[in-house]
Amino acid sequence: KLVKNNTTGQLFEYNNHEMLSKQLIDIANSPENITHWGEQAYSMVEKNYSLESVANKYMQLYLT
Repeated sequence: KLVKNNTTGQLFEYNNHEMLSKQLIDIANSPENITHWGEQAYSMVEKNYSLESVANKYMQLYLT
């Protein structure tokens, strides 16, 4: 899961337009969250999906 609620972005229930619109208003009122979520998402992807990380996971898979 790439988006973790309030860590790397915000999630909302499918077809819940009220929840989506509330979250969009919250984002507009707190744009610093976008920067924070972007930084957190970048760190998570770098840690879990970088070439080195994926290669290490494959090595562990084949060595065990």
